[in-house]
Amino acid sequence: MAIDVPFVLFLSGVLLCGCSSLGVYSLVSSLNVDEGLGTWSLALAYGTSLLIANLTPVIGCYFGCKKLLTIAEISWLLFILGNMYTSYYTVLPAGFFLGCGEAFGWTALPIITTYFGKRRASADPANVEKHVRYYTGYYFGVLQGSIVVGNAINFAILHIDRSLADANTSHNTTKRNIDYSVCGANDCQIGNITGANMEQYTPAFPITRYALIAVYAVLMICCIILHSIVLPNDINWNLTVPKSSANQEIGTAPLEIDLVDRDSKGTAAETNNRKIVEEKSLIKDSSEKEETVSLKNVFMTTIKATIKIAFNPKHLLVVLLAIYNGMTIGFVVGELTRAYASCILSVGKVGVCIMLFSTADCVFSLIAGKMAGKLGRNLPYFIAFVIDIGLYVFSIHWEFNAGNEWLVYIIFLMFGCSDGIWQTLVTAMYGEYFVEEQQLALNLWNVVLNFGFLIQYAMSTAFCVYTKLYIQITVLCVAVGTYAISQFIYYPPETCRDSEVTNDHDEIPKL
Repeated sequence: MAIDVPFVLFLSGVLLCGCSSLGVYSLVSSLNVDEGLGTWSLALAYGTSLLIANLTPVIGCYFGCKKLLTIAEISWLLFILGNMYTSYYTVLPAGFFLGCGEAFGWTALPIITTYFGKRRASADPANVEKHVRYYTGYYFGVLQGSIVVGNAINFAILHIDRSLADANTSHNTTKRNIDYSVCGANDCQIGNITGANMEQYTPAFPITRYALIAVYAVLMICCIILHSIVLPNDINWNLTVPKSSANQEIGTAPLEIDLVDRDSKGTAAETNNRKIVEEKSLIKDSSEKEETVSLKNVFMTTIKATIKIAFNPKHLLVVLLAIYNGMTIGFVVGELTRAYASCILSVGKVGVCIMLFSTADCVFSLIAGKMAGKLGRNLPYFIAFVIDIGLYVFSIHWEFNAGNEWLVYIIFLMFGCSDGIWQTLVTAMYGEYFVEEQQLALNLWNVVLNFGFLIQYAMSTAFCVYTKLYIQITVLCVAVGTYAISQFIYYPPETCRDSEVTNDHDEIPKL
C-alpha cells in the first residue's frame, strides 16, 4: 500500500506536541516546588478540565475538530511559556491553559485519528474497524514515544547544566551533601526545608530553564504550523441530532413529495431548475435548524445521559478504580518526581525516571491486553494490585542513602508496569460494562480519571508523602473490593477481546 502521507505528517505533529507539553508537565512540580506552586498549578489544570469537559462536544460541534485542536495546542503553548518563571502570576494561569489543552486536545486527537483510519478504509469498506484499530495503535505508539523523547530532551539539557555547575565548583570531585531525611516519604513541602535543598529541584543556572522552555515552545509552534497545514477542514465532530427531532423540524421527505406534485405539469428543465433552487434553500434552512438544535440540546442531552450512567449502581461499584488510576498517575507525576527523583537524584534525573515509567507503561499495556484477552481481566488486576501494594509499603519504609539511590529508578519502572495494566483494562472495562452507551461511558471514564488527578494534586501541599501513601493504599483496597462485588453481582464479560486485534494474521497496512 502507498504511504498515507497526511497521516504520517499528523503523527509527526503529535510527536512534537507530546514532546513539548508532556516534557514540561513532568517537571512542573519540581521546577515550581516553592510554596507548592507546581502542584497547585496541576490541581487548577484538572479542575479546569473537569469544568469544561462536558462543553467540549458542543465546542467541537461548533468549531470542528481542526479548530478545536488548534485551540488546545495554543493552550499548551501558553502553559509551556507560563513555566518560564516561578510566580503566582505565571504558573497558575499556566495551569488553567493546561486544563483547556487537556480537555480539548486529548478529545480531538483520537477523533482525527479515527477520521484518517476511516478515510484509508474507503477503498476497503469491509475492514473499516481493522484500519481504525491499526491507526489508533500507531497514534498511541507515537504518543508514548513522544513522552520518552520529550523527557530525553529535558534530561540532556539539565544534565549539561549540572555538569557545568560541577565543573565551576572547587568541590567537583566531592559528592554533594544531600539531606535525605527530608526526601521520599518524609517530604512535607515545608518552605524553609525545601529552600535549603533548592539546588535539587531547579537548574543550577537560570538561563538553563529559559533555554529548556524555549526549546519546548519552538517544538509546539512547529506542531501548530504543521497541523494547520496538513489537517483538512472537513473533519466533523459527528454529533447527530435525534432523527425524530430532525424529521419533525426539517421535514425533508414531505417537502420533496410536494415539489414533485406541484411541478408535474411543467417541463423537465423547469422542474429541475426549480427543484435545485428549492433544495438549496432547504439545505440552508436545515443546516441552520440542525445547528440550533445541536447547540441547544446536545449539551443537556449529554449531561443527562452521563449523569444517568454515573449513578448507575454498576458504575458506582467500579468508579473507584478509575479514580485510583488518576490518583496514581498524579502521585507519580506530582509526588515521585519531586520527593524521590528530584530530592534524591536531582531534577536532571527526572527525565530518565519518566522515560522508564513511560516505557514500562507502554510494554505492559500490550501485555495486559493480550493477557486479558485470554485469561480475563481479574488476573492482571491482581498482579497490578500486588505491585502497587508492594511499592507503597517499600516507599514508606525505605531508608535511602548514597549507595541505594538507584532504587528510585526501579520504583518508577514498577509504577509504569502497574499503570500499563490499570489504564488499559479500566478503560476497556468501561466500554464493556456499558456496551450500549460506550461513547458516553468512555467520556465519563475520562472525567472520573481527571477527578482522580484533581484529588491528588489538591491534597499535595496538605499532607506529607507518607500520608498520601497510606491514602493510596486505602483507596486501592476499597476500589478492588467494590470491583469484586460488581463481578459477583453483575457477572460482566470476563475478557477484553474487543480491545485488541481479533485476527493476528491480518497484514498491518503501511502508513
